[in-house]
Amino acid sequence: MSNLLINTEMTTNFRLLAMAAVAMLAMNSCVKEENLNNGENKGTPVEFEMGVNSVSRTETPDGGYATTFVAGDEVGIFVYNGETPVVKNAYYKLSADGKWEAQGEAITAEEGVSYSYYAYYPYNAEATDATSVSLTVAGDQTTGYTGSDALMAKSENVAAGTTTVPLQYSHAFALVQVSLKGDLAAKNATVTLQNVYPTAALNLRTATVGEAAGGLGTVAMKACSTNGESAPFNYRAIVPAQTITANKGILTTFSNGKNYKFTYNADVPYESGKLRQFDVTLGTAPGETTIEIGKGTIANWEDGSTVEGGEGSTEVIVPTYIYPLGETLADVIAAPSFEEDTWFGLKRAENEPGDITYTIEDDATTTWGKAAKLSYTSTWNAETKKAVNNSWYLGTLGYYHCSADAPINGGIYKVTLKVKGSSNGTGTVSKLVFTCRNADNSSSFGAATNQNFLATTVSVTPGAADTWQDYTFYINFDKKSTAVGTVPTNGIEEGGNNYEKRWIDSSASDYSKFDLRIYTNDAATADVQSNTATIYISDVKMEPYVAE
Repeated sequence: MSNLLINTEMTTNFRLLAMAAVAMLAMNSCVKEENLNNGENKGTPVEFEMGVNSVSRTETPDGGYATTFVAGDEVGIFVYNGETPVVKNAYYKLSADGKWEAQGEAITAEEGVSYSYYAYYPYNAEATDATSVSLTVAGDQTTGYTGSDALMAKSENVAAGTTTVPLQYSHAFALVQVSLKGDLAAKNATVTLQNVYPTAALNLRTATVGEAAGGLGTVAMKACSTNGESAPFNYRAIVPAQTITANKGILTTFSNGKNYKFTYNADVPYESGKLRQFDVTLGTAPGETTIEIGKGTIANWEDGSTVEGGEGSTEVIVPTYIYPLGETLADVIAAPSFEEDTWFGLKRAENEPGDITYTIEDDATTTWGKAAKLSYTSTWNAETKKAVNNSWYLGTLGYYHCSADAPINGGIYKVTLKVKGSSNGTGTVSKLVFTCRNADNSSSFGAATNQNFLATTVSVTPGAADTWQDYTFYINFDKKSTAVGTVPTNGIEEGGNNYEKRWIDSSASDYSKFDLRIYTNDAATADVQSNTATIYISDVKMEPYVAE
């Protein structure tokens, strides 16, 4: 769906399969039931005029985000003859010329018969009952919320012979808007609703919505501001009608390197077809960061009910992105996947060459009191005259992050840690290499020791063997590449030899999880044909980078 308020006429070409009389004996009477699959086509094709009901109120400058239909949208329609369903979940798609086209047989109206029509958006192929159409909102609405904007319409007891049927849709779910302002409100801030049930069932016949259900979770909101660099910055999301219980988390926001959690000490309802407006101020001084329930003016939406007697509270969250080492490292073959944040040791295969070993050792000189250790032995191949060496996917230490309590919000993050390397067979100190993989392990994020991101890896050779050294580098979660190392700048045009390795903008799904990998790759040589390198890490910390 689009973000331009119009009233679009939509015609449909679903044909109602002819009704066949099927004799049924029930309570000593005969009931005629219409069959949708008897192969007959009787009657005149029905056209529909569809739109979204307008609410009588003033539009804001951001009224361009009101709901309307656009090409490619899909709806479902149920048709009843009295109390008997004769069409179940007919499937329509809006064409580029503004007509709703049947994705199957078109609906027709038989002469002399009065029908009732019930429709909804977005289409759910699993729906079979007009009194219970289950719809689920997206957990990530950062790229758009209208695909989650459940709509329903009905036109009942239409006069026999009518072939143009009006269907005016109304919003079934609630719209939540958060407006950020204050000295620490940033245009690139992110806002996420908390404690949201994502699913509800529509009763199209009564135009009511059932109780919200599904797994309690979060909804990332879409940035909708139209006033450039000036606050307030608006964020929106669609959720089923429900009530956020007093003192439960309402929302979190990440802005200017800080995470905030907001609660309210009264129940806050999200209501079907209504707007819930939150006004959030992010200030620099104590007491200047607040949340209030306000009033909004958005086309197609009524204001939500007044919340009496409540007030909001704020907590500045200091999230933990990387937890300290435990007693052991989890064994991983090929790629990590865990249900919680986990330190691991990785091999490509059980019998991976390189005599790979990884372990945790006690170390009282570190804050954690422990260090993770990795050893890899590179060997020389006399036939190819090349070293068999390590890489990011062969033998590594790593940290897998998936905690919803510490979400990555895009942008640049700072990583600080202690590093140490032993002398290897060539007489040099063992080198450490770092890369950070995205959620599906298809790419690495940008990495650098400054703000000039040219590669997806960084490396350091400690200045002295077996001596801890502080090290800092940065990860740019907004950029990713399939290249592990330097990202090419030539041949990256479409069809070029480096097109697949070019920098690509990341999305929230990319950094919803990550795994940070640490490895060593000091190669054997013709003179040193077996070269064992050993590295250590400890006291790893990750935090959003804020320019000083």
